[in-house]
Amino acid sequence: MPLADILDNCLPHISSPTIVVPLPTISKHLRARGFDHTKLIAKHLAKKHSNWQVKQLLIRTNSTVQVGSTKKDRVSQASKAYEINPKIKINPKSTYLLIDDVWTTGASMEAAIKKLRQAGVSQISVGILAVSTI
Repeated sequence: MPLADILDNCLPHISSPTIVVPLPTISKHLRARGFDHTKLIAKHLAKKHSNWQVKQLLIRTNSTVQVGSTKKDRVSQASKAYEINPKIKINPKSTYLLIDDVWTTGASMEAAIKKLRQAGVSQISVGILAVSTI
């Protein structure tokens, strides 16, 4: 998958076993597309590394669309957007790589990082395909 290849070429070398965590897509977009694009990117990225695996560690708790929202609104929306998936055990010593497609204000990624930190994760890296502005 070309997007996973591009992202892989841009990431720093991570030698330790890594849990690749796609930021979950809202259900409206899943229904419209028929697939979760960040999950697909994460799966293809993990296939390129023998000691990486994908886990849907974060679950979406709302269906708020951020397109067109102000930064203040995005921060508020994102703060309520994710929870830790109770079905997945967290290893605080593992390296976690959060994957998202676009960084506009950083609100989604910051909210996801906060959830992982609250769960005891200390080693977090971030993979973003594009940076945008509002």
